[in-house]
Amino acid sequence: MNRIIIFVMLTINIILQTTILNVLTINGASLNTSLLLIIAISVYLEPKESLLYALYSGLLLDTVTGVFIGLNTFIFLLIAYGISIIQEEMVKESYLTPLLLGMASIVIYNFFSLFFVYLLGYTVRLAHYFSFNTFIEIGYNSVFMLLIYTLVSKFYNRRIKEVKY
Repeated sequence: MNRIIIFVMLTINIILQTTILNVLTINGASLNTSLLLIIAISVYLEPKESLLYALYSGLLLDTVTGVFIGLNTFIFLLIAYGISIIQEEMVKESYLTPLLLGMASIVIYNFFSLFFVYLLGYTVRLAHYFSFNTFIEIGYNSVFMLLIYTLVSKFYNRRIKEVKY
């Protein structure tokens, strides 16, 4: 049952991200709620499950956006795998955890996006990557990371309490 809820949540998120949230940019910086959800989910789930959701979310986002099929999928899988490696050592109750994971993941996402776009033969301006917009994007996504992480942690903490009783 929980898997169905997560798949529906990821699907609705991608629909919202590519329609409504796509308009809510600050100085060209946009929200990547799919990545933020994958981060929050990966903290609480087993590695195989988090990779499954990262694969689903990445493929669906790549299909909906139609740009560079496989790019989001690869990056989401990479980030979910990285989080699953360090998952046991994380303090899941701290708000510093999602902030740092969100910031690092946005930097990793942007780096790999630029890297693969460069490998595909497009012109990449590193000055644009290191511009003020990148810092705005990190801050913008970090604020929403706290909101998403709080909601996901309440969902999983409630689920853990239900299993115990």
